[in-house]
Amino acid sequence: FLLQDTKSSNGTFVNNQRLGKCNEESLPFEIFSGDVVQFGVDVTENNRKTTHNCIIIEVKLYHSDGNEALPRSPIDRSMGQIKDVDINTQTLYQLAQYIQEAMHREQMLEQKLDYLQGVIRDTQQASNEGWQAIIDEDRLLARINALEDQIRIYHTK
Repeated sequence: FLLQDTKSSNGTFVNNQRLGKCNEESLPFEIFSGDVVQFGVDVTENNRKTTHNCIIIEVKLYHSDGNEALPRSPIDRSMGQIKDVDINTQTLYQLAQYIQEAMHREQMLEQKLDYLQGVIRDTQQASNEGWQAIIDEDRLLARINALEDQIRIYHTK
């Protein structure tokens, strides 16, 4: 028995696995007796605050001879829970490129940050040396003034 989603907007699910993407026709999917099939999802209308519920059923399938179809094997059930990730090679390559570019930008930012920290250290050191030079100059000028005063005192005597 096969089930196919024919471009529904709210999806068709078998054992909680969506058959296809939104508004795209899915491939035919084999279903077994005992599978849980869900048509759509709960939809709430905002303007009326009304909820339209999805339809969830456990299917019992019968062959034309009246015998019930076999249930899904336990191995198939566990494999159904491990859904293949639908990522193609181009998407993986693109993600790898984005990561590589981000790492490069981060490395460049770290280099710029290190450079700026060095500039700040050098500026602080130059500022401290400049203040020290001003203080030393003031001391020397005060000393020169004191010596000139002493010379004047000795000349007047």
